[in-house]
Amino acid sequence: MAVTAVARVAFAGDCGGSGSSKAPKVAAAINAAFGRFATPTQTWLVIGGDEYTWCSTQTMKNYDRYLTQKNISAARTVMTPGNHTNGPGGSANTPDVRAWLAYNQAKATLSNTTGGWIDQSHGIPLTDQYLDIGGIRFIIINSGGAINARPGWPIPLTGGSVAGNARVAWLRSVWKPGTANVVVTHHPRYAYYGGPFDNPTMANLINEMLGANDGTGPHSPLILHGHTHNMQLMKPQFGGGSFPGIVTAIIGLCSTAPVTRTPPTGNTSQKSWLQFANLASGGCGFLQIDIMSDGSLQLSVIDASNTSGMLMTNTPSTGVSGPATMTITTA
Repeated sequence: MAVTAVARVAFAGDCGGSGSSKAPKVAAAINAAFGRFATPTQTWLVIGGDEYTWCSTQTMKNYDRYLTQKNISAARTVMTPGNHTNGPGGSANTPDVRAWLAYNQAKATLSNTTGGWIDQSHGIPLTDQYLDIGGIRFIIINSGGAINARPGWPIPLTGGSVAGNARVAWLRSVWKPGTANVVVTHHPRYAYYGGPFDNPTMANLINEMLGANDGTGPHSPLILHGHTHNMQLMKPQFGGGSFPGIVTAIIGLCSTAPVTRTPPTGNTSQKSWLQFANLASGGCGFLQIDIMSDGSLQLSVIDASNTSGMLMTNTPSTGVSGPATMTITTA
């Protein structure tokens, strides 16, 4: 029997900003990608943060301005907060997540938000959630804002013991059997450029995906991020070798021009297999995930400079040529 696509998911991080941002182009390209899909009711948009303005009810309308498109259903759009939409509020450095919650509750786009509190004393409830698409469970984790909008999952921010942590307990309770799970969060643990884009405070989430903290075996082969304003598909590697079985996708290029710099020599994340979309200044795009009838995931980095659906190409220095695509098995 031929393998066919049963659902299409578009993932894009950093989707807010003004009219001069890349969000309008990305939204138009996603709309076209959904219009090309054979089953329009099986298209989902997953947003990896941010608004790029301290969150308020007014600024949440950035999503409405650019993402209200013919083929993009608000009922099939799910969002995770990022560093610009988190925090207890009360000062310019701690943006308020309550407007994010109110917006999504009003649109009924919160799914199974029983993930509990990041830190109840800081007033951040119900920001972990999950939804099932085409047999794959997308588990959406809030990686920021626990304390002054710094990344970290879970508290303690520095990693270590997770015994008794409510958010960890929730995550373990919602893993779909096997590896038919995709994790979505804003801040990457590993990134090509290293430095401030590598977040050791996210190590426990990777360990939970691997089942390393409780010896349960791997739960997810793919984690999606925004935050770093470029596009990467990579299998992170560090001093002791590679992370087995996990692909990292960083798709954070809707609001600003791409980050372009030389990675530091101390960063080993980029030393393993890597697809790195080669973007000109001002480029933008999104990750298209086709969920196939055999349970595999077909990933394609789509150029959003127009709505033609053209695949982005890889940077030659990565040693990978051709379009930025790959297939992941989930069994």
